[in-house]
Amino acid sequence: MSSDTLEQTFNVGSPARLKLSNICGSVEILPGEAGVLSVTAVKHSENGDSGRTKVQMSQAADGLVTVETRFQDAWWAFFSFSKPCKVDYKVHIPPTCEVDASCVSSSLDVRDLDGKFKLSTVSGELKIEDITGEMKVSAVSGDLSGTRLSGPLHLNTVSGEVRLVDSSLPTADLTTVSGEMRLQTALTDGPYRFHSVSGSIWLSVPANTRCSLDLQSVSGRVHVRLPITRQKTGGGHSSFDVQGGGVQVVANSVSGSLYVENPETATQPSAPVEEKAWQAVPPQPPLAPIPPEPPLPPEPLLDRATILDRIEKGEMSVEEGLKALGKLA
Repeated sequence: MSSDTLEQTFNVGSPARLKLSNICGSVEILPGEAGVLSVTAVKHSENGDSGRTKVQMSQAADGLVTVETRFQDAWWAFFSFSKPCKVDYKVHIPPTCEVDASCVSSSLDVRDLDGKFKLSTVSGELKIEDITGEMKVSAVSGDLSGTRLSGPLHLNTVSGEVRLVDSSLPTADLTTVSGEMRLQTALTDGPYRFHSVSGSIWLSVPANTRCSLDLQSVSGRVHVRLPITRQKTGGGHSSFDVQGGGVQVVANSVSGSLYVENPETATQPSAPVEEKAWQAVPPQPPLAPIPPEPPLPPEPLLDRATILDRIEKGEMSVEEGLKALGKLA
């Protein structure tokens, strides 16, 4: 086995700013000394084309440090099945920072930092711990775990399980396509919005939580293990006040269910919810048909392998790839 190690240190202001992207391997972003951002990159040459796998590090005039893995492809590389090498990054950044990290076929681990975060992964595990500040997170085909998160959260995931525990999120907007989502947090400012296609959502809250639930689902169910003081249902739409009502919680799903519980009572039976809350709207008399407008030609859908290949070659950004992969789910 052969590997090359590259190390570089940058002097940075406050907050420190980092933009990092990797296309294969792992990334760790950890707290370091004030005023210093250090990067260690280990390129493993045995599992890819070392000559065209480049690690680039630079600092702009405004202080932004950019670290990226680039794969310089060529037309003949297609026939030789050339691929990028695995690169493992370990970054130490001042605790107060702004981080923009995106990974493809690479794990991402971010810990013990305070600031502003934009994190995305495709086909890689994402782990965040002891993070304070605004968080925008997206994951495709990879699990996400978070512990002791504090700050507003916007999350979008496709085909991956999400588990966020021991957190304090003043507001949250979480979307899942086909993965299960578990969130443990006190409800404070709100609102808390959940969107699910076929993945169920578990919301774990303190026993004295007061909230107002507004739920819309086609075939999902709601299970509440806290006292319900008001309930209104009809036509696939339901609203509930829990312990007198309070913070707004809005959920929309197609076939995923919503569970609202307290960890101490999670093993107790759910509070009953009338079945009619989830019945379909009764059929209405048909209206006179309206001539359809000529359909627009559909946009061609790329397959998963093509999307990942374009991301690796730099022909498609990670954000564009996430959107394209989401359409396939």
